[in-house]
Amino acid sequence: MFELIHLNTWWLFLSIVGGTNLHREYDEYCKNKILSENPYFDVSTYISVEKKIMSRNRNSESYHYDLYVKRKCNPPFWVLIELMSFGELIRFVEFYYEVDKSNRNIFHEVYELL
Repeated sequence: MFELIHLNTWWLFLSIVGGTNLHREYDEYCKNKILSENPYFDVSTYISVEKKIMSRNRNSESYHYDLYVKRKCNPPFWVLIELMSFGELIRFVEFYYEVDKSNRNIFHEVYELL
């Protein structure tokens, strides 16, 4: 199962390479999703997706600690995809499909399953 998830993660990454602002767009999407579900959410307490994902791996006992050390400052998007939880990956597919990215049609079946 892990190999399948890992393979799908890389397939996802290879399908979307090229978006330089993708992590910012995704972060904005996540923030707006929270605000739409909870209009009273205090935006000043929002933790960016990048910080949330990277902070889980800052412990030297973490499996991905070496990746964290090498890429902790301004990580490329492929690092964030690699470190996303399954739930975060699902949310990213939702974002990519709903925001109408240029090659979103390749995610149609996956999006329908969500």
